[in-house]
Amino acid sequence: MKISYSFVSKHTTEYRHAIRHGRPLFELMEENGDLARNEGSIVRRMLLYGLGNHWIVGKESLKACLSILGTRVQMGQTSFPVASDMVGYGYANLTHATSTDAIICYMPDPVCGRLAMQLMDPEWALGDIKGRPSSWWLRKMKEIFSQGLCRPEKGDFGEIMVALYFLVCADVLRRRDNHNHTTFSVSLEDWIEQLTTGGLERRQGHRSNVDILPKRKSKRLLAAKSQGSRQKMTAEKVDETMAEAYEVEVEASISFIQVCQNYLRACEADWEGFCLQDFLSYMYASGTAFYVFPGCPIVDLVIPIKLSGQRKHYFAPMVISIKSHAFYSPADARWECQRMAERFKRIKESNDKEVFEFFPGALCLLVVFGSTAVSDDNDLTLGHSAVRELAKKKVFSRVLRIPAKDAFAGFCDTFCTLTSKIMFGTSEVFASHSFVRAYCMDDNTEELNTRSALRYSPGKEESELLQNLHEQFKSGYSTSGSL
Repeated sequence: MKISYSFVSKHTTEYRHAIRHGRPLFELMEENGDLARNEGSIVRRMLLYGLGNHWIVGKESLKACLSILGTRVQMGQTSFPVASDMVGYGYANLTHATSTDAIICYMPDPVCGRLAMQLMDPEWALGDIKGRPSSWWLRKMKEIFSQGLCRPEKGDFGEIMVALYFLVCADVLRRRDNHNHTTFSVSLEDWIEQLTTGGLERRQGHRSNVDILPKRKSKRLLAAKSQGSRQKMTAEKVDETMAEAYEVEVEASISFIQVCQNYLRACEADWEGFCLQDFLSYMYASGTAFYVFPGCPIVDLVIPIKLSGQRKHYFAPMVISIKSHAFYSPADARWECQRMAERFKRIKESNDKEVFEFFPGALCLLVVFGSTAVSDDNDLTLGHSAVRELAKKKVFSRVLRIPAKDAFAGFCDTFCTLTSKIMFGTSEVFASHSFVRAYCMDDNTEELNTRSALRYSPGKEESELLQNLHEQFKSGYSTSGSL
């Protein structure tokens, strides 16, 4: 497999290069110099012909917001009348419909994706249309799902919210480095910091991989030369050490402004397709990541990573498994990480070089979302070391536990509200009703331990309900065993 060389001319932007991967009409408009002056019309169509800032209020507001959010993260199924408006007036595509439901999708399109990204920037304005902050969009997503205007195709809110969280964290970096929104790529290391801190902790000033990794190279080269002079190292050993140092010196970046749906089952049998350079290069250049097909047993999202060296670059996949649980143990996380890594190791160890010549390594990321428990994943915790591991073309796993608090008005809190956390916990109490009685038949049981009785981490309501049941059973229990 050939390794790609520079694909973006120094005379253009990543946005302009990405346009050719979207709608042919927009590409033609860009070539003729008509695209920029027609952005207002495109935005209004995305807002279902919303005029000025009137699209943010009123009964039609949620449909306009659904159109923008769907452009970035694909929101799922909706009613036929709503789908009709979004297809007829906006840029949605109808893929299936019944008398009551409709499945729509938004095709990868850098023009629409960039405008949707700008609408999520509170400092952006196009005429009288102004962007709104991430916290505002998160509230709109909550309203859309809670009112039943739309529902995820697979019933999994977690995947959509994690995808939006990934995008919002990258948007923070994009706005910091490029106010024109024409640069899609951001440093992988900086993005990881945003993910792990929820945007609440920021560095003193901006540092990119260029500022960090070359220093590591210099120290290793100096150490190699010093050791060679003292111990008279052979030329071969010095060259080997220098080669290793150059291998570590890379810049890693991600570049996606949309997460689209990929229903192709090519990855079901093997994951070779995730490593193909032409495929990853296309995804990176178009600014797209994707959800895998519904029912895929291991992963949920795939994101391309670009690794740039001295004169060449290549791409590696980041495969992501999302677990939306109130509690997910480190042991379970480690097992899930191993399961992902095994799929890539089989490819790396394959001897069929005619089919697969170049293996770029891979990052297998387990995302735990919605967990209120604090767990220590030790060596698997996601951090800056991921860049060094990628530079060595390794297959490795990491765990990201999205923080309960963030700078975007609370992704975890919104998710827990949408999934009716309290009702779910109460349902476990009801389902365990007869077993509560069985526990209470022991005269020595003065108080029922709610944490041991329920796998779900109970809130105040569940604990009180369980304890009330316990007291009722204890007070009504007789030696005959009847209540």
